[in-house]
Amino acid sequence: MSASAATTAAAPSVAGGALEVILSLALVLGLIFAFAFLARRLQGLRGSRAGAMAVHAGLALGPKERVVWIEAAGQHFLLGVSAGGGVQLLHRYEQAPELPAAAPLPGLPPFADAFAEKLKDALGRKTA
Repeated sequence: MSASAATTAAAPSVAGGALEVILSLALVLGLIFAFAFLARRLQGLRGSRAGAMAVHAGLALGPKERVVWIEAAGQHFLLGVSAGGGVQLLHRYEQAPELPAAAPLPGLPPFADAFAEKLKDALGRKTA
């Protein structure tokens, strides 16, 4: 077999191998996205208990300390969460606290808020 015949025989196998690798990668990525989609849909099937508790806001005070505002069974609580001290009740609200509207960050273009809303809608998250 001559050298030119060997290179022409090797070229289709290399292209076929690359195509096989690309198709395998596309299949694996497709399966990952399909499982992620199913996992998100199955979370909604947990029943009415899923909406019984909600985290409304949180603020990191340090690397392992946070203040969290939660709603559970229609009551609102302000909790302190730390690695060493666990969870402590800081305040119990009789009614949901009213927070001022968040001011837009300086320097952001005017379409940033609309883009953020569309991104949340695309990801399937509810906007407050």
